[in-house]
Amino acid sequence: MNNDFFLKQLNEIIAEIESVLPRLGMHANNSPRYDEITSIYSKAKSAIVRICGTDSEYHKDAIKAINYTSVYDDPRIIKLYGVVKALKSNIENGYLKSAHELIQSEVFSEYIDMAEHLLGQGYKDAAAVIAGSTLEAHIRELARSNSIDLLVNDKPKKASTLNDELTKAGIYSSPSQKQVTAWLAIRNDAAHGNYDKYTAPQVDLMIKGIRQFTLK
Repeated sequence: MNNDFFLKQLNEIIAEIESVLPRLGMHANNSPRYDEITSIYSKAKSAIVRICGTDSEYHKDAIKAINYTSVYDDPRIIKLYGVVKALKSNIENGYLKSAHELIQSEVFSEYIDMAEHLLGQGYKDAAAVIAGSTLEAHIRELARSNSIDLLVNDKPKKASTLNDELTKAGIYSSPSQKQVTAWLAIRNDAAHGNYDKYTAPQVDLMIKGIRQFTLK
């Protein structure tokens, strides 16, 4: 998870909410405009879905807050403010990972350990395949948890396609995207028998990099 990217979005939304809070309940000429409020709602919903997905409690609470009463009723934006602040706090303190994500991380770690062991025994090609397959599984899990469709025309999307879409969605940065592309290339070469296109030291760096990447 790209915490800095997400925290930047949430901080901007919080700043916008705080700019209208002092004007709530004031005379019509000074009260927040309809478009100001609805813009904040839209930005908050989009950010929460991007960070947590539509099945998260944060998204459910945000929808409840936004649908509370009329668009001009103070409690709506105050309730939404609480949801956004809680999400920001939990990201900052590392509490956002679900039990499913923690279990998934343990599984990925075990496969990376296996790849590392195989490389140490001199099996660079098998190590590259296992590490690359673990990376692909992680990419698909990231896409799933961030509400990115895993299928196109009823067929699974390629890992490279999901890599691009995750970057566009802000889940991770462009440098990370390029690194993932390089790792996937090694994995594809290993899977297709192009064993002379990469070296054991490259696989070693790949395994170390994927270990860090899957722990984010």
